Amino acid sequence: MGGRRSQFSNKNPTPKRSRGAQPGNLNALKHGRYLTSDHLPDVMPLDPAHFSDLGKYIAMIKKFMQFTYDEGMHSTHLQEARDTLQLLSLAGLSISRLANLQRRIKRQSAKASSSSE
Repeated sequence: MGGRRSQFSNKNPTPKRSRGAQPGNLNALKHGRYLTSDHLPDVMPLDPAHFSDLGKYIAMIKKFMQFTYDEGMHSTHLQEARDTLQLLSLAGLSISRLANLQRRIKRQSAKASSSSE
């Protein structure tokens, strides 16, 4: 074996590709994974008064979740149970996003009121 080459070895190996996306590949930007702040569009800040009813919306979604859960407990088919779980997970995601938005608005309004003093 000592100096013989395998029949599958290549005399001219292909050059190694550079790490990361190749030039012109915009997948990372398209999917938002490696988006930096300089690529974000300027967004006009919204008035917190527009979001005063977020707590009401969260409560409505919680009622919907309870109703969906109660109805789903009576399901006898696998597809009905699957649909129930899907609805509950989407509603939970909605509550999470609304709660996060509510927290960000409160933080922003607190920051704005402290800077105006």
